[in-house]
Amino acid sequence: MKKYLPYLVIILVVLGVVDAGYLTWEHYTGQIPNCHTTGWFIDCGKVLTSKYAVIFGIPLSLIGLIFYIVEAFLVFLAVNKKGWAQMGLIISTFGGLGASLYFLYLMYLLQAICLYCLVSAIISFLLFILVNIIYSRERIRLVTIVLEQIYKYLAKPIFFKIDPEKIHVTMVYFGEIIGKFKLAQIFLSFFLQYKNSALSQEIAQIKFTNPVGLAAGFDYEARLTQILSSVNFGFQTVGTITHLPFKGNPKPMLGRLPKSKSLMVNKG
Repeated sequence: MKKYLPYLVIILVVLGVVDAGYLTWEHYTGQIPNCHTTGWFIDCGKVLTSKYAVIFGIPLSLIGLIFYIVEAFLVFLAVNKKGWAQMGLIISTFGGLGASLYFLYLMYLLQAICLYCLVSAIISFLLFILVNIIYSRERIRLVTIVLEQIYKYLAKPIFFKIDPEKIHVTMVYFGEIIGKFKLAQIFLSFFLQYKNSALSQEIAQIKFTNPVGLAAGFDYEARLTQILSSVNFGFQTVGTITHLPFKGNPKPMLGRLPKSKSLMVNKG
């Protein structure tokens, strides 16, 4: 079934070009599509002649036409196994989805619906869904690259100026909170969770989805159990458990060893 999805993407892109092309032609010929009804608030004229229909002197229909033409170019290259085009297609469909949601909001403000604009929004939404299904591996790879660069050049320099114990406690705190929300789990899974049968294995009658786990000593109060699978951990070991409460060794109990890219753990 999945092998037929690229053809559906091509059909949607062609429909998008036709829809946006028609609206662009109507704009420059000074005509308004006839889609006014006396019933609900369907009124193309009110939408297409509003102040929101043009940005910096450029009609939104022309921007939409350029978007779909670029999409067609990327789809052609993506189908031919061009990795950068697949990532570009993912990025562009995110942009198309965001723009469509914004246009729907504008129609809400105007209390009028343009059927052609609505069709374009639906096309953009379907393109977003299909592209992210077809190129799920590339989506996760793209997100991983982006997060790596953000951490390396933005977050890490800031974190390394703060006591590692504080960073650890803060990270666990927010991880626990996020793990309580199902929607947050679904969101993170969409961008970070990668499943492949080649990575899964069963050991001692326990099914591991992948071999990457969180070692004992990190989540020693078992507070991250609800979120780790969403960020693609295959398992975790929680600890430490003691008979009575124990504060651990004198601080500092955590230290950074930058040269070996490691942490010193002296919890006790």
